[in-house]
Amino acid sequence: MKIEIVSGGELAERLAGLLVDTDTVQLIGVQIRRRYGLAYLLRDPAQAASQLQHTDIIINLLPTGQDFAACGIIDLIPQSATVIDFSRPPISPSCGRKIIMGNRLYHPSIRIWPPLPGWRPDELPACSLPCLLASQGDLSVVRNDHDFNIIARYMGFSAKITRGDSNA
Repeated sequence: MKIEIVSGGELAERLAGLLVDTDTVQLIGVQIRRRYGLAYLLRDPAQAASQLQHTDIIINLLPTGQDFAACGIIDLIPQSATVIDFSRPPISPSCGRKIIMGNRLYHPSIRIWPPLPGWRPDELPACSLPCLLASQGDLSVVRNDHDFNIIARYMGFSAKITRGDSNA
């Protein structure tokens, strides 16, 4: 399986570190750069086209769906590829690819009313999790990501996957 992480920085490095340890994953590295602080561009579109032609999963960590669309990756990946999108606003479902929203949380007893625009009442933004956990008690025992995940699961939080063609 070929996976591409579109981004840079610490989050992409940590995610790549987790994925590279598995035997079935081949990470590819498409180089992205920021142009004049306004847009993301492929450093070498020909090389990116070659690398992306057999990609199975693209994980988008760019800030907005427009950033992802503007850099041209969507035109280079196969129709069969799945894009896991963490951007907000998200990648448009009209892009012609399978889009899965990746930054939503669920808790069985929490409802947001009125719901956030484009979200269901039982969905929470993943970025809210540290604050929600901290509001419940002392997190000084958290030493690493693994500890944080255990506490989140214990408190009833789980990931919520939604298709891009839902009301997302």
